[in-house]
Amino acid sequence: MASLAPITSRVAARAPRLAATVRRTAWRARNLPRSLRFEPNARYVDLELLDELRARGIAIRPFDEVFRDRDAYERLRELAIAGEGASTSASKDFLTRLLPERVGVESPYVSLALEPQVVALANAYLGMRSYLRALDVWLNVPTDDPPKLSQLWHRDYDDEINLKYFVYLTDVGEESGPFTFAPGTQPHGPRRLAIKDRVDDDEMATLVPRDEWVVATGAAGTVVIADTCGYHKGGKPTRGERILWTAQFTSGAAGADRNFELEPNGDHALSDEQRWALYQLPLRRT
Repeated sequence: MASLAPITSRVAARAPRLAATVRRTAWRARNLPRSLRFEPNARYVDLELLDELRARGIAIRPFDEVFRDRDAYERLRELAIAGEGASTSASKDFLTRLLPERVGVESPYVSLALEPQVVALANAYLGMRSYLRALDVWLNVPTDDPPKLSQLWHRDYDDEINLKYFVYLTDVGEESGPFTFAPGTQPHGPRRLAIKDRVDDDEMATLVPRDEWVVATGAAGTVVIADTCGYHKGGKPTRGERILWTAQFTSGAAGADRNFELEPNGDHALSDEQRWALYQLPLRRT
């Protein structure tokens, strides 16, 4: 059977709004199991934080206003600083991944992401039972190269909408490469930017004034929550290092596979919302 890709591409080129509508309709259909009879968990959702995310696409909070398990944070920080299981990227010489290949539900890598209020906020923002698509622990170091790849302004195309949590495990100042976001550029935000490629600071400044950028500096324990389908850039340290933990929640129809392997067992005490976060089809445990 001939591929439909050329036809789809021609439709997108000639009628982008129609193509976007078709794509969005298909996305909703694939997420029907996650959205059917969904109601945000009012017991756990921080409505002030949710409103800020919807309006700006980003919010910054102290650790204890978002998470509950301070001991898990301390264990995570110790593991990250020890650097066990570190792996480097051929294309990103400025980045070392500190997440093990396999992680358990009860490990701090996962348990922080599964705290009820963390999952509930992601669910409320996405409007469905969200999926924990990605976990990472990153070490960013200075390089002599100019900004490249994720250090340039871009948006994520993993899904139609997503929510990422970043927890700084070291102090992050201006020289440490803070995460930076253009508020209002998230899906459903007031700013619509038509940028196809990654851009530098000067070009972004012509679209969103520099003094409106959110430069997320903060002490270890600072939490940055953002919809990275909005425009942002990762940090480029000029001195020192930046270590952070991140968790990404998407719909069940993201355009990228999960980036970590989950160890079996240890999930018997999870709530339904937590199971939806861990599994594509929770009842089948897959």
